[in-house]
Amino acid sequence: MVVRTLLVILLIAVALNAVFTYHDEIHRFGNLTVVYSLLGKPATEVRVGDCIYYVVRAYDPNIMKAFNEAVKKMGQTDKLVEKWQIKFASEVWPVIDGELRAGNYSGPLDFDYCCGAEAEKVVAMKLSKISKWVNNTLTLAEKVEKVLRESGAEVKSVYVSVGQGYLGIVASTRPGKGASHLANIKNSLDNVFKSYRNIPLLVLIDIHETAPPSPYIESADDEVLRERFVKLYGITLQIYNNSGMSVKPGIEVLIGIGPGRGLIMMLKTPPNESRFLKTLTEMATREFGTCPNGTLIEFANEIRVESLIGVEIPWHLVILETVALVATASALIYLARRRIKELFHRLKTT
Repeated sequence: MVVRTLLVILLIAVALNAVFTYHDEIHRFGNLTVVYSLLGKPATEVRVGDCIYYVVRAYDPNIMKAFNEAVKKMGQTDKLVEKWQIKFASEVWPVIDGELRAGNYSGPLDFDYCCGAEAEKVVAMKLSKISKWVNNTLTLAEKVEKVLRESGAEVKSVYVSVGQGYLGIVASTRPGKGASHLANIKNSLDNVFKSYRNIPLLVLIDIHETAPPSPYIESADDEVLRERFVKLYGITLQIYNNSGMSVKPGIEVLIGIGPGRGLIMMLKTPPNESRFLKTLTEMATREFGTCPNGTLIEFANEIRVESLIGVEIPWHLVILETVALVATASALIYLARRRIKELFHRLKTT
């Protein structure tokens, strides 16, 4: 279990150490409270022939300013969650508890409603027949999920905590869409939430901008994937060497797999970005038969290698352990849910 946890961290390490922006909004509809959180990538779409890259120029002072502001904003909804926790425990939970007792229910109170193999539909259906609150929450969840998908977001997880009264939804979208995309989503969901204003519920919607699925990762078995990563890493180092620039492998050239099975590269800023991307496209296409389309690349003057949640990361494993990394494709959900659970736990113990 320790090994698996470390590998999850490795999978998300490159993505999470990359520069990001953060925007959150709180909206109230009667008894219903909705918190939107957007973890964005300040990326510019760069086309090289038929290949698209999402480039984050972390050396840009404006981008770093936005990043520093984003770090400060994280956790600003703590007070709202604390107030909700108190209200739910005193006003809402007693009613739900009564329904569960009347239905002789003694199973799990937290469950995945969507998506994939982890969805616990049996638990969800059983609870929805016993509790009106659960039934209404699941109906709302389905409508929210539908709107998100129609808006172009990919829903990764729908999670319900009956014991703590919240609905958590994790979705992803392409890099660089920013707050305007969130505004469109919010406008589309307003009428849905208004029609469920009588449900005493906290809805947490986490939207992450992530690299789209990479042609180098999709449909590749473990051995092929490992081989591709080693070759891609070699190509990247060769481009630097050919440009006369010295870089430190494993420190200034990092390659990782994003939560959406996208390719993420954190690279020392090259002398000429356009030439670097052109050469990368040409060499990678010759080697693999297709370009690294959709890759998220962060160019930085200094790569920020940091430890996550108290664990020291052996960065060389980001490449060497690709087989195990791909096996844990739920990193986005893991992080979002961890953040929510830690928040509730922290407030509960203070």
